[in-house]
Amino acid sequence: MRMGLSRLKKYFVIMINTIESLTEYRLNFILDSVRILVPLIILVFLWRAVYQSSSPGVSIGGYNLSQMITYYIISRWLSGINDYDLDWKVWSDIKDGGLSAYLIRPIEYFHWYIASSVAAKIRQAIIGLFLITVFSLFVRGNVIVQSNPWVIVLFLLSVALSLLLNITIAFLRAITAFWFQESGGLVWIENTLISMMAGALVPLDLFPSVVFRIVRFMPFQALMYFPVSVYLGGLSRGALGGIVIQLLWLVFFFLAVKVIWARGIRRYIAAGG
Repeated sequence: MRMGLSRLKKYFVIMINTIESLTEYRLNFILDSVRILVPLIILVFLWRAVYQSSSPGVSIGGYNLSQMITYYIISRWLSGINDYDLDWKVWSDIKDGGLSAYLIRPIEYFHWYIASSVAAKIRQAIIGLFLITVFSLFVRGNVIVQSNPWVIVLFLLSVALSLLLNITIAFLRAITAFWFQESGGLVWIENTLISMMAGALVPLDLFPSVVFRIVRFMPFQALMYFPVSVYLGGLSRGALGGIVIQLLWLVFFFLAVKVIWARGIRRYIAAGG
């Protein structure tokens, strides 16, 4: 029992230290604000123009104007959280040998990464929530405020699982540094494709039906499209099933991390890391 509490205390200290280090610079808050708000403003005004040029009461892909604007507000909030990964730190530690200092500590590196990433994402979630709340006041006539407590609970659960899934995928991508020297261009392409398949650019419902059927069975839709759909109430019957799928994907990627990390560490130590 004491050992378990001691371990939890270590993770809590890591999270506090991460949040403190991220809040030291005011410039970070300004950059975070720009990164969240600028794309959101552009998208909202773009879709407003699209709907205003159409027939009154028209829906696009099953979304009316309020649903579409709410979709982008929540998806930008999730993007602001998910985009803030510490995978660059993992990549740097492996390449520069900094990983060696962590290997002698009484805590697994992956667990350190999870604690640090969760702390960073909590900070981003709070900042993003403040920003989108202020933004929503200016478009309040077109924002859906969910009042169903059951839907809110399912939404928050799906968000928590999407963040853990994002953390695990990002770590899995970062530990490819055990084998590859550089991957800047590859990571950029991968992030763009994941954003598209997650529903960050447009709701997945707007994709051609064949593409939508394929993408909905991939893990990336669980990062953004699924949580937003839960909030909008469009998956009221299938929400629990979707959350189970999120859990299954999380277990899959967690096990993949364990396997690939074990092989990568052997390679790292053999190379004198």
